[in-house]
Amino acid sequence: MLAHLAPETVIDPVKLIRDAKLTLDDLLEIFNAAGEIVNEISRLYMDATHLTAFPSHDDYKHALKLVAEAKCAEIRKYEDEYKTPWTGARPKNCPPIEQV
Repeated sequence: MLAHLAPETVIDPVKLIRDAKLTLDDLLEIFNAAGEIVNEISRLYMDATHLTAFPSHDDYKHALKLVAEAKCAEIRKYEDEYKTPWTGARPKNCPPIEQV
């Protein structure tokens, strides 16, 4: 809807509020539709799609999980390369490899 408003409306916030009357649900619907369109174009052009969901309040947990997994991978690589156990801090879900 905003794309079809006259520039004067967008410049005047009072007029924008009066004329646009957009709700959060309207914006989420617009963003979801736009995301689906972009994904479809991307799928057709590059055979790839992208997540369009907006981050939620606990996305930091996923980010921290990715960091822990990457750190564990580094530790495993070190242990494999040097054939010695890692002596530094380890992520919780990264138990030491059993020595043979």
